[in-house]
Parts: sequence; structure tokens; C-alpha cells
Amino acid sequence: MRAVIKDVLLEHMSWVDCRAALEETDLVIVPIGAVEQHGPHLPLGTDWMNAGYAAVKAAERFGVVVAPTIKVGVSQNHMDFPGTITLRPQTLIELIIDLCRSLAVHGFRRFILFNGHGGNNAAIDVAVINLRREFPKHIFGHAYAGRLKKAADFCLEDETKYHADEGETSRMLVTAPELVHMERAVHEIPKSKSGLYPFKGSDLSTQQVFFGLPRTKTCTQSGVFGNAQIATSEKGKIIHTAIIDGLCALIEKMKSVDIDDFDE
Repeated sequence: MRAVIKDVLLEHMSWVDCRAALEETDLVIVPIGAVEQHGPHLPLGTDWMNAGYAAVKAAERFGVVVAPTIKVGVSQNHMDFPGTITLRPQTLIELIIDLCRSLAVHGFRRFILFNGHGGNNAAIDVAVINLRREFPKHIFGHAYAGRLKKAADFCLEDETKYHADEGETSRMLVTAPELVHMERAVHEIPKSKSGLYPFKGSDLSTQQVFFGLPRTKTCTQSGVFGNAQIATSEKGKIIHTAIIDGLCALIEKMKSVDIDDFDE
């Protein structure tokens, strides 16, 4: 079904517009990102910008609502780099819960917490557990862009797929190319002094123990993990398409559920 909502962004709506939107859908996407270093060439807002871009594209396809983006996340590991802002995990959990509570009061019942920053994953999972207990007749799903993008990994040349890398840079060349400084992009191979932290895609997929996130400055001086120099907008379009298609599949799945009798 094509969208009938003219502007999917909740923050652009009046209360009258929101009431009308709720007559069309009870599904809302909550983008969650970070404000943290992404090397010398990408903006601090890379994660929330990329998440917001994909959320809007998917929402427009199905006529669902996009809540205001939670821009700041859990980024303690990047605090050696100027401009990085971090929340405590509990702060992010409470922020997500309060936002969803507010939207639930107005009639939203299906929530996609769309995460653009891996450091937020644990906090968002806890928020989902708590929200599910508080609102048993609602659906809360945590969708992580980093997992959805794996369907597009075939287009990436560098074996290091981690942070401020070929993939993230390529996406930003689509999301906000005017903010990307490719002349500053570097190729830096990250190194874990302890050996506890893998950075290659193949190693990450087989990692069995989570040790938290390494202090970035001990692994890379630039803040780049991998080869940002080979990023292109063509790769970015492929990656964004995979993420948006993954979000759309989730929207379809959640819309098809009988919300009054879905897990009893």
C-alpha cells in the first residue's frame, strides 16, 4: 500500500496531522543514532543521519510514522576524540522508554527501534524487554542497521567492516555528501593490543565472547577502522537499499500481526 501520509516525520506534523496519521497506521519507527567521531572525514552525526535517512525512505513506502531521532547514544569508547557525546546505557534505556510511553498514550502500538550505532545494542535490547512487560498489547522490535547491511556486504572491497570505514563513508556519500571530506579519508588498519577485539567482518561473525567495546584511541589514531578511501556513492546506494529493504520487510511483518492476539 502506498503512503497516504504526506510527511512521515512526526516533528513536522501538527497535532491534527498526527491524529489523522493514527487513523492510517499505528506503526512508528524510532531512529536511534550517536554523536561521535567518525574519522577526520565524516561528521559526528553520521550514525543518526544514516539511520534517519533509511527510516524516512522505508516509512514513505508504507505510510508509517517516523518519530524524532534520538541522536545521542552510548559512545564512551570514542570520548578521546573532540565532539563525541555519550550517554550512560541506563540513560538511553530510560529515554527510549519515555519516548515510547508518550507515543503509546496517543495510540501507536507497533514500534520499530531502528538503531544506527552498534554501541547502543545492549541498551536498546533492555528497553525492549522493559517495554514489552509494561505494554503487553504492543509490539517492540529492535532492528540494527549493521545487521541489515550484511545483505550488501558483497559490494565492499575491504575486509575490515567496522567503523568510519568504506561502508559508512559510502552511505554518507548518499545521505549527506556535502558533509563528507574525501580528501581527508584515510586507510588505517586497527590493532587490538590485547587481542580480544576483532575488526574483520569474518572474525566478528564468529566472535563468541563480548568484552565490551575497545577504547578507540588504542586501536586507531585517526578513528577510522579500515579503508575509507575506497568509498563511493554507488556502494552507498547498494547498502542503503539493503537496509531500507530490510526495514520494509519488518514493517510488512509487523503490520500483518493481529496485535490483540499475537503471543497469548
